[in-house]
Amino acid sequence: MFNACFSSVCSQEAEPERVSRAGSAGQPHHGPAHTWHLHPPSVRRPEIGWMVLPRYQGRGLGGRAARALLERARDEDRWGEVHAFPATTNAASNGICRSLGFRFVGEREVEFAGRTLRTHHWAITPRADLTPG
Repeated sequence: MFNACFSSVCSQEAEPERVSRAGSAGQPHHGPAHTWHLHPPSVRRPEIGWMVLPRYQGRGLGGRAARALLERARDEDRWGEVHAFPATTNAASNGICRSLGFRFVGEREVEFAGRTLRTHHWAITPRADLTPG
């Protein structure tokens, strides 16, 4: 579902075939964005994240893609509460969370690719909390 939403958002910004597929950390990727999971498979928590390559940043792609995915989740009544964990220093991603209506839960340390990352924990229930687009 992410790739379909991201492809539609990126269609004017990049070639659709360059949009990467969701996968795990360490997998090769070649498109303007890539997603991965920060939690082990035993943790069942709907989570959203984004990464936009530098040459595509500043165009609102991350926010538009996240909104498209959350709107689809809302319209299909999927997932319930969705979580996001941007780095505490990532002002753009924290701004996306804020602008979409996520609630700030707190700071949290997560292990990723052999290192500890300090993140902001955000949560949203798309059906109730998603701000109008």
